[in-house]
Amino acid sequence: MKDRFNLNLQAPLATIIAVGAGVLMLATYILPLEGVRTILLDVVVIGAAVALLIGMVNLLSVHVEKVGNGETPVSSIALILAMFLTFTITLLQSYTNLYPDWLPGSQWLLTNIQIPVESALMGVLAITLTYAAARLVSLRPNIFSAIFVFTLLLVLIASTSIGLESSFGQIIRTFVSHGIASAGARGILIGVALGVVATGLRIIMGSDRPYGG
Repeated sequence: MKDRFNLNLQAPLATIIAVGAGVLMLATYILPLEGVRTILLDVVVIGAAVALLIGMVNLLSVHVEKVGNGETPVSSIALILAMFLTFTITLLQSYTNLYPDWLPGSQWLLTNIQIPVESALMGVLAITLTYAAARLVSLRPNIFSAIFVFTLLLVLIASTSIGLESSFGQIIRTFVSHGIASAGARGILIGVALGVVATGLRIIMGSDRPYGG
């Protein structure tokens, strides 16, 4: 009975806070309330940073528990070491008096570890898409499969410099990278923006309650 009372009490309170914060933020874009908007955005940024830190601690605790239970997965050990080193180096580097110059910094980690890992993942993604295109043509030979394969080949060719050293090849690369790719990215961003606006309006009106109320 007490838990039910607390649930019924928290649900309208969470709704009031969410709706009030949404209406106030929307009002800062209509009325001359730039100072209030700046304060609200600062609070949101700090809250997002705290949420990210909590997520990191939770992820770390899960993998530490795996190792503590006798399991020794290489991925968990690598994640714990990488998280500890990155956090320690970034924290110490913010205080230049405590961090020696001869040790690699956060920029070195980004250039020599993060970027190569992301490049390797992009290479795996290209191979996966090529394999998926081959299977799609063999399983469903229709016009949409042909469009998918043509688009994939066009993007892969335009992403390299093989056979595109001429002026016409440069035009093709520019058209694909700045034309087709930019148009697709903008379409996705517009769809995301419309979805965010629709979700925000539903939360402000109280019809959608993703916070559990």
